[in-house]
Amino acid sequence: MMDKLYFIIAMVVAFYISIHSIQKVNFQTESLEGLIKEFNTGYIENMIVLRDASSCPMGYHSLIYNFNWPGNHKGCGCKKENVESDYVFYRNFCPNSKDCKKVNETNEFILNKWKGSLICYKRSKQTYSELKIVPSDKLENCKVETHKICGVIDGKDNILCMEKDKNCPLTEIKFFKKNELQEYFEKQNITNYENMIININTSSSENAINEINKQFSYIYELMQNTYLYITNVPKENNLVKENLINFFRIDLTAPCLNSIRSPTSEFFFPLMKNRFDLMCDKTVNGTEVTDKNFYSIDTINLENYYDDNKILKIVKQNLDPFDIDISDDFLNIYARPYPGWSIECQNGNSKALVSFMKTAEVMNSMFISVIIHSFISIALIISIGVFSCFISQYFELLFKAVDLTFIIINLIYPIQIISTCNWLINILTDENGSYCGDSTVNIILSEISSACLQLEYAYIMIILLGIFSCIVFIYVLYYWVRPAAKEVNEIWINLRN
Repeated sequence: MMDKLYFIIAMVVAFYISIHSIQKVNFQTESLEGLIKEFNTGYIENMIVLRDASSCPMGYHSLIYNFNWPGNHKGCGCKKENVESDYVFYRNFCPNSKDCKKVNETNEFILNKWKGSLICYKRSKQTYSELKIVPSDKLENCKVETHKICGVIDGKDNILCMEKDKNCPLTEIKFFKKNELQEYFEKQNITNYENMIININTSSSENAINEINKQFSYIYELMQNTYLYITNVPKENNLVKENLINFFRIDLTAPCLNSIRSPTSEFFFPLMKNRFDLMCDKTVNGTEVTDKNFYSIDTINLENYYDDNKILKIVKQNLDPFDIDISDDFLNIYARPYPGWSIECQNGNSKALVSFMKTAEVMNSMFISVIIHSFISIALIISIGVFSCFISQYFELLFKAVDLTFIIINLIYPIQIISTCNWLINILTDENGSYCGDSTVNIILSEISSACLQLEYAYIMIILLGIFSCIVFIYVLYYWVRPAAKEVNEIWINLRN
């Protein structure tokens, strides 16, 4: 009886450890998948600016893409008692009060114009892992006879070294006011920069695309006395290295680390739709996790942004009755290069980055295995109850079969989980045990590492439980078989006599 009680308790404990191990894993799959997607994205090879178009040509993507007006729900806002400007908002409901103002529902508007123009870029098919990258302190590894230095490619300040017969990615993407434009080119000792200015009104998208399929430097004149300067020509002075911008975000404040979310600062009207999306992931102390590698390359007043995209009137109809003022808010184009990946990691294990691309898939499979293991423990307990009720004449034998199955599973499953966790941790660190990424990427890598360590500790306990259960099973089996063996032995002796 005691052996049966032990194995039932052991199965319950194994189930609890499996479930508890998943609950303790603090890990955002979305962030990891977004990071892998960025590494698998080609660099920006050219850019065009259009004024009258509503969408980019085939093969191009809009630089302005993640700051739409999401629309707002139908509802109303009611004044708080004894407070002049504060309101309480109700969705799809309005109390019977004279101090309430109704709000009509609006749909989402896709916004893609920046200062009156549509900015489109095209990516190369060549991704980060296929590029020749050298450390910033070892520029001699980029042979000047056959290669050229383009600029800083990632958040680890690594340098892109391209073959001389190939064009660099865009080495500069800068927004200037008219006086700033003149000062910049005077510092570069360039006097004929006016010849590079393209009047958007007189250039078609087809002509613009044909012109930029070669090494180029162009200045596009935007609205509001702003110019966009783009070039893929590296600076002659290699000591001055530009960041090779590869990703953009449009936000009021610093962008979230999770690329599919936005800061809570964008939620400036309580009835706005998609409220869940307007929230960064948060740390334990409640602060938003932002991507520190993004920096602002241009800014615009929020009202002007909505006006350029022809929805300011709709937005103001919702905000003005409640004294919500956005005239002092400024929207930024944030930009950064590729996420950083250490050269030491690539030197120590040339397939480390390629292996990292499979991390999300491997972790999802591992979590599924943990869930399956949990349900196997429950299934074994249920089977014991079924055997005791319907197949009682073979209960002892079937109970031993269940025990043996439980032991085998808890000796095989943990080894698989532990080995997978060790593989994941190894590809995230270099030979010195340091994480492979830059300061932002390491936030995600540390979460993965912590998740793997939690699973390792849990399944080390399970494998110890399996070993102890094996000892108990052998002991019980011996005392179960011993009487039968003694009886057979006595029969054999009688036969001999």
